[in-house]
Amino acid sequence: MANSSVTYGLAGFGVIALVIVAVFALGIEIPLWAMAVLGILAMAVLIIPIAYVKRPSVTIDGSTVSITASGVDLRINTTDLRSVEFRDKMTTGFLQKGHSNGWMISGTCNNPEFGDYTLCADTDLPAFVVVRYKGQVVVFNLKTVEETQEICEQLKSRVPEHPRRR
Repeated sequence: MANSSVTYGLAGFGVIALVIVAVFALGIEIPLWAMAVLGILAMAVLIIPIAYVKRPSVTIDGSTVSITASGVDLRINTTDLRSVEFRDKMTTGFLQKGHSNGWMISGTCNNPEFGDYTLCADTDLPAFVVVRYKGQVVVFNLKTVEETQEICEQLKSRVPEHPRRR
């Protein structure tokens, strides 16, 4: 499935390109500076949605773990946690639906280990937290290795001794 940021960027670019073509086809005279502005606008509409992917944010509030990023908004009850582990390497697989700018990925991915899973991570950072809950998996990292390790330890302390089966 296409990356939604790319889809919207291309759609915006296409609309602006159609306007430029229509102006030429209809013979409407537009000053050169206006054409330059339209060209710059077209490139901005194409590039900005591709380049911006929100960095993951993780908060623990009472018995709820909240994980948010571009296109991801998860709320996990701590009683649903099965396991939490830290990894310094990760085979992300491929993005099925979501956002990516080449290093930040946020959305539904698929790899041989997890199958379909949620990924919210800077893939250049060698730190990942793998959370298993209710038959699902979410993998994320924060801004630094240290912050990622710290939230991992906080989450590990919230995993029930005898997790409920679901």
